[in-house]
Amino acid sequence: MGFQSQSRPEIGYIHFVGVSPAARGKEIGRSLYRRFFAAARERGCSEVRAITSPGNAASIAFHRRMGFALLEGDGVEEGVPVELDYSGPGQHRVRFSLPLSQAVF
Repeated sequence: MGFQSQSRPEIGYIHFVGVSPAARGKEIGRSLYRRFFAAARERGCSEVRAITSPGNAASIAFHRRMGFALLEGDGVEEGVPVELDYSGPGQHRVRFSLPLSQAVF
């Protein structure tokens, strides 16, 4: 699920992508992200942002392989910067950013 920011239309957000554990390793997630990158670029976005949970090492690694940079937060958890209470009290999130000029389509 992704969307273009209403208040910052130059930014597209990937809220989540779910791939069945049985289907992982088949480039499905990477394909979905690339399709979103293309759609975001068509809508005038120059950047895509994403989030994940600090304990989800596989997701963090995936985003980094896709070229996303970790954004600074106001805390650190599991050794990565997090935005504290991003998704509600105690719901800290790792935030990522990728300029579409650096995205691989």
